[in-house]
Amino acid sequence: MCTATWIRTEDGYEVFFNRDELRTRKPANPPATIVRAGVRILAPIDGDAGGTWLGANEHGVTVGLANGGPSPGGVFRSRGLLVLDLLEGRDLAEVRRRLEASAATPYRPYALFAIDAAGAMATFGERQAAAGTDGALLFSSSRDPVRARASREAVLDRMRSERGGVDAELLRAFHASHEPERGPFSPCMHREDAGTVSFSRIRVGPREVVLDYRPGPLCEPAEVATARLGRAPAS
Repeated sequence: MCTATWIRTEDGYEVFFNRDELRTRKPANPPATIVRAGVRILAPIDGDAGGTWLGANEHGVTVGLANGGPSPGGVFRSRGLLVLDLLEGRDLAEVRRRLEASAATPYRPYALFAIDAAGAMATFGERQAAAGTDGALLFSSSRDPVRARASREAVLDRMRSERGGVDAELLRAFHASHEPERGPFSPCMHREDAGTVSFSRIRVGPREVVLDYRPGPLCEPAEVATARLGRAPAS
């Protein structure tokens, strides 16, 4: 269960991400720089499987993932490791090729998005991601994904209508929202067995990538860990 939004800026784009997980999972590690296939990647690391649900690389590519529907039995590779594989891509075409190359590897169901340095976006996996107006993306998966998506879209639409558009301040407020009520369908999610376990904000510009990571939901106090990564020269 996760909710992500994004918006283009004058010189790049920003991504906002609520990670919703079971409370039994180990805490994640704050963002660190990882080098894979010669590509520098900035991502927080999952405490259980060592992968990630969100990251960006030195080429300005961001990849994010939410869990999909019920999983069949069997042995699966961690979806978070797939995200790290895809973050080796220098553009959306390479992300797509890497995803196609992984087709023979078993993964539990997922919904995934990727955004390149120019602000182009693509979605993959379950059809639970949709491009909205004003460059916003709503991307949700839950125990009741249809209701969760409809509820969160309604909140975002209302906020957009009242503001007359979407900006970074609005999207952060959306991720902190308990509308229509504090519970399993609000963007800031709360359930007895699960909840929003972190909030991340990625800013991609022409010179650097910045990832702010905040453990816990936005409605609770927490210390923000900020990591930066210089952009690679354009090829």
